Amino acid sequence: MRTIKEKRFTVDGKEMIVRTGEYAFQANGSITLQSGENVIQAIATMGPENNDLDFFPLQVEYKENLYAAGKLKSSKFSKRPGRPSDEAILKGRIIDRSIRPMFPKDLTREVQIVVNVLAVDNTQPLDVLALTAVVAALAVSDIPFDCNIGGVRISKVDGQLVVNPTIEQCAKQDFELVLGGNADKIIMIESAANIISDDDMLAGFKAAFAPLGEIAKAMKEFQDEAGKKKIDYVEKEVDMAIVEKIKPVADEKIELFFKGQADGSIYRKEYDKYVEEPVFALFTEEELEETEELADGVTLNEFGEEVIVEEEEEVVVLDKYKTVSGSIVRVEYEGGVNFILNYNSYEVNVEYDGTTYTVPGLDFVRIN
Repeated sequence: MRTIKEKRFTVDGKEMIVRTGEYAFQANGSITLQSGENVIQAIATMGPENNDLDFFPLQVEYKENLYAAGKLKSSKFSKRPGRPSDEAILKGRIIDRSIRPMFPKDLTREVQIVVNVLAVDNTQPLDVLALTAVVAALAVSDIPFDCNIGGVRISKVDGQLVVNPTIEQCAKQDFELVLGGNADKIIMIESAANIISDDDMLAGFKAAFAPLGEIAKAMKEFQDEAGKKKIDYVEKEVDMAIVEKIKPVADEKIELFFKGQADGSIYRKEYDKYVEEPVFALFTEEELEETEELADGVTLNEFGEEVIVEEEEEVVVLDKYKTVSGSIVRVEYEGGVNFILNYNSYEVNVEYDGTTYTVPGLDFVRIN
């Protein structure tokens, strides 16, 4: 029998509830975060080892759904969701910039984050809630990640600093700070302001440390209570002798390269010529050759091996989300399905074969 584990905590008097064990059981980490009637789902998955990469392939996808607010797509021809809106893309970038520094520096395994807005009450912005949801999903997963981070919005409204203001308060704000961090440091900054003093901005930063610390502490406790054991990951050791050998030359050539770009004497595509080639020239061909032996760490099941699946009780939950017309959640074995129905009070005229029919406006969504 699966168990749903939850963590309740408050941020400036507003309660947040994080739950795991409801959806996406095959993912590395999956949670839902609820604040008021807003419900956000965050799912984190990680791919296998890939020694051919020299960068960290992190992908964050933030999905806004009209059904979350009980709305129908306006087009009568296509009910499929369109491309992500600019706002959704920017929210995904806020999440990316906040969590990326919290992974090991030399991690090259692909990590994908998907954020689904399941229900929204249109009372508060969802970006900082989504950030906290993603941190919670990574905290309970086995992905190597430092969960000592949270997300808050600080706004100055009517002369007062407000933590996680409502949408109505945001319309009257003098400035806002969207921050990712903890009680000790700020990791990500996003800001918009209307001619404010440095003291006001500094006061906003200072006011953020307490709520960020509360969220980061709750994420750590949630990890201890409901998290999986993190995979064994050892950071690669850096040969400091090589670093000391190339640093003086690299610093000089990089400075020369950017000065040349500034005055137009060097093109950007000439980076190899002005920086890489002089650095590589410090080593012999034998020194540049890598002798690291790669082991095949992929384990495959024998064909025809019997797979034993422990039977789980089927779980059905009705009317889980209050901002839509109707919903049902069905969970069985390793999968689950969300069915969400929206019903509009107006009627729609549908023309078929020369005859006009009047039908109610319906929108049916299935989420796998």
